[in-house]
Amino acid sequence: MRTYREDEMVQAAHRIRPLLNPEEKEIFLISNLPIKELPPQKLLKLDDLVGENSEDAEFHDLAAAVIQGCSGVWADLICNLIQMKNPDFENFVGTSLLLDIYYNKDVPTKPTLRFSQKTCARRLQKVARAKGWQVAEVRVKYKKTAKVRVFHDGRIDLEKIQEMYSELKEFQENRNTNKLG
Repeated sequence: MRTYREDEMVQAAHRIRPLLNPEEKEIFLISNLPIKELPPQKLLKLDDLVGENSEDAEFHDLAAAVIQGCSGVWADLICNLIQMKNPDFENFVGTSLLLDIYYNKDVPTKPTLRFSQKTCARRLQKVARAKGWQVAEVRVKYKKTAKVRVFHDGRIDLEKIQEMYSELKEFQENRNTNKLG
């Protein structure tokens, strides 16, 4: 099995015809399998090779804007911000942490992203690792007490987190009521 796999990779690399073509060509082998016939010139992580795409950059900017606005961010909050539309606010009478973040002029907080809450949680963890954010389990209350995993930059304001959580829950209830009514 191993011989076939290595031989196929060598054969694929030689499809650029390096002996017949005088131009220098680059070959990228995306594998963690060492091949004796093709020693690496440079080792890279896949993230380094691919780089950050526009969705990642947009998500990073949104998460950073939320942390700046309310001192912390969690998956449900960022997922709802991504899914918001202007009509959602027509009947919403909240205080404006949510609105301030949504209408922030400095950061594009109305992204074209469409992610599920699980995807938001995964991406948020990735951003937190990259930016060195901390994570805290915060108890919040809106009708009942819940634990929320909040990412923050070291300066967490529990009152703002509580206010934002209550506002988000109120917003979600209002949006659901409007859909039913």
